[in-house]
Amino acid sequence: MAAELHRLDLGGGLLFAAVYVIATVVLAPGSLFTIAAGLVFGLGWGLPIILVGATIGAALAFLIARYLVRDRI
Repeated sequence: MAAELHRLDLGGGLLFAAVYVIATVVLAPGSLFTIAAGLVFGLGWGLPIILVGATIGAALAFLIARYLVRDRI
């Protein structure tokens, strides 16, 4: 039972981080996702999940702006 719960937490964290990356790229309000991560995962897991998601999302948004939509902007 404990192994299954840990696996769900890890999968949920990865899914949440992926949603956070997408939200960062499409300029959704990050504060809502940050608060939700703290409520769902707690400070111990919520903080690393948010840091990873925000960092990857910001890097991806930068790369999209630099290489894919540079001419439009």
